[in-house]
Amino acid sequence: MTSVNATGHQKRSIPGYEASTWAGIGVPRGTPPEIIERHNREANAGLAIPAIKARLMEVGTVPMIRTPDAFAAYVASEAEKWAKVVSLQASNLSDLTIP
Repeated sequence: MTSVNATGHQKRSIPGYEASTWAGIGVPRGTPPEIIERHNREANAGLAIPAIKARLMEVGTVPMIRTPDAFAAYVASEAEKWAKVVSLQASNLSDLTIP
């Protein structure tokens, strides 16, 4: 397993950036809109069930009910944000310690 020196990483934090994990459901490009809407409706209904929501919260997950368009916008914003981070940090890769 490869790991990066955490101390070095902490010294290179980028103001205004926060990292978190997220997950979503995707479908192949060209999937009919009615199928996308049905998947979204069913997934959101499942996330709204109190027992499921409570269990997700117990394990540190915050369920977020979104429309397909809102999720697509979120994914695009995350891709843009992390592309900037990679670009900013690319020149510093030689400074990392990888045991």
